[in-house]
Amino acid sequence: MELSCAVAFRSWRLGWPSTEVAASLGVTPVMVRQVRARLRRLGAAEGFPVGRRVHNYRGSVDTALLGPSHCNGCCVTV
Repeated sequence: MELSCAVAFRSWRLGWPSTEVAASLGVTPVMVRQVRARLRRLGAAEGFPVGRRVHNYRGSVDTALLGPSHCNGCCVTV
């Protein structure tokens, strides 16, 4: 559970790529991508809007999925 939460926070909230998430947690990038895929699949099964899968680059956080209250114009979207 802790690993899933840490991967989710670093991936979607901070916008880190899998290599940085993996380095910070001491796991492989492949494991990070597997956890992400499982979380997206679980979210979709529960009816949450998971959006489209995109390759994540630093600074390309999808603010539409985070909601309007998370930011006051500080995020950069592509």
